[in-house]
Amino acid sequence: MSLAASSSAWRGAARWGAAAAVVLAAHAGAAWVALHWHKPHEPNSPPAAAVMIELMPITVPSTPATEAAPAPAAEEAPPPPASAEAPPPPEPPPEPQQQASTEPPPPPAEAPPPPPQPLPAPEPPAQPKVTAPEVDAKAEAVLPKRKPQEVERDEDDEAEREAARRAARQRQARIEAQRQAREEARERERERERIRERAEARQQAIAEARAKAVSDARRQERAEAARQAQAEARAVAAERARAARAEAAERGRANAQAAAQAQARARAAATAQAAQRAASSGASLGAWRSALFAHISRYKRPQQGAAGTAVVSFSVSASGQVVSAGLARSSGNPRIDAEAVSMVRRSSPVPRPPNGGSTVTVPVRFN
Repeated sequence: MSLAASSSAWRGAARWGAAAAVVLAAHAGAAWVALHWHKPHEPNSPPAAAVMIELMPITVPSTPATEAAPAPAAEEAPPPPASAEAPPPPEPPPEPQQQASTEPPPPPAEAPPPPPQPLPAPEPPAQPKVTAPEVDAKAEAVLPKRKPQEVERDEDDEAEREAARRAARQRQARIEAQRQAREEARERERERERIRERAEARQQAIAEARAKAVSDARRQERAEAARQAQAEARAVAAERARAARAEAAERGRANAQAAAQAQARARAAATAQAAQRAASSGASLGAWRSALFAHISRYKRPQQGAAGTAVVSFSVSASGQVVSAGLARSSGNPRIDAEAVSMVRRSSPVPRPPNGGSTVTVPVRFN
């Protein structure tokens, strides 16, 4: 920003210096023109009256006025040729309205006085006629020499006009310098405004970038916090699941151990009970088997011309009913085998077993 301001200041100083140089050059040129400009001066009034006065003595009193009239016409000086006139000075540049209103207008040019009218001559007395000498009408009129006062006055007027033109040029140069200064001031103000706008735009862009960075950082922080919370929740859930599985496994092991212990206790109790029952009913079981064999033998039917031993296996319920019967080992004779199975079935019901039911295998011999 400081570099732009210093550059604008240097440009303004350069423009002011150029304007001052232009004004000085204009002043110097105007002074040189005023010193070296020579313009032929025109007479302020026609010299006809002076010529008429000088020619009055040569007229004859007795001559009629009509004869003396051509003399003034011949004495009038013709206007100078257009080629002899100096070129008009250059017109000053137009000034602004406000400057024109404050400056006094230049003095108007003096209008040449009208030529004097010839006075009517009085009626002369009767005199002898005298012939006037002829005057050549084509003779050139001799202009009188201008007085030094008139020349000096014309030079003063020309100097005043030149001074007025120089002042006008100076005013125009000042106006142009002021206009250029105002334009440069407006340009500097516009440059400062552009610099200020660019600075404000940069500040706004920086503020927006910072706000966006803060917003992005907060959003990232929230996302990171959410991810961390989810990770922690998953870790807690996994830990709880592991604890639940461990607890379930522990409970399963405890239950299995308890079941195994219960089964072991049950087996031990059953073994103890069986041993107790076997110990208490060992004698009764032998007596029951003897009674069973005796009961079945009562249903034996002798087989003529056949002999052998067949082994029959059957089950007895707690009430003494023969539930099933079958041949465990054949005797080699079908008649003996069939009779052995039929004999067991016919013997039902049999004596009740002491342990509430049993499976018995007995040999049946035929002689």
